[in-house]
Amino acid sequence: MTARRQLAAAARLSAVGVAVLALSGCETPAPIVTVVSGTTSEWKEADVYCFEGQSLADDECVQRAEGPIRLEVSPGDRVGVDVDKDVVERGWYLELGGVAGEGEVQASDIQLDKHYFSFTAPALGPDGLRLTVKAVGDDGPRGPHSGEWVFELVPE
Repeated sequence: MTARRQLAAAARLSAVGVAVLALSGCETPAPIVTVVSGTTSEWKEADVYCFEGQSLADDECVQRAEGPIRLEVSPGDRVGVDVDKDVVERGWYLELGGVAGEGEVQASDIQLDKHYFSFTAPALGPDGLRLTVKAVGDDGPRGPHSGEWVFELVPE
């Protein structure tokens, strides 16, 4: 191979390498939360997630406008919530309340060093219930949360 061809081949390889790096370095994915009931499961990346050093107050966090993920549930079924390692390390909790914001919101205890939490599905109205998973923020449980995943539990 001539020096000219070697130089051209090296240039093509360099361009391909730069393209691969550009595509892979676009955005760090937010942690995933999975909700399971019976034989059905749904997962999603965070609706909003603050990586280390970011703050909700400064509007620096990753935000997605996907909306809630729906999961069919029968009253009395076990509902399980599984979170990624990054969320486990921060601590996290659940909130369960009305889909349209009506009714009282119930919150679980903060889960520390646990990736899985389960509860028995309550009776669901026709609109279902909103299940929100929240990651504890840098200021601890009393400060603003650092991540949020929203699911809707709907009648089967």
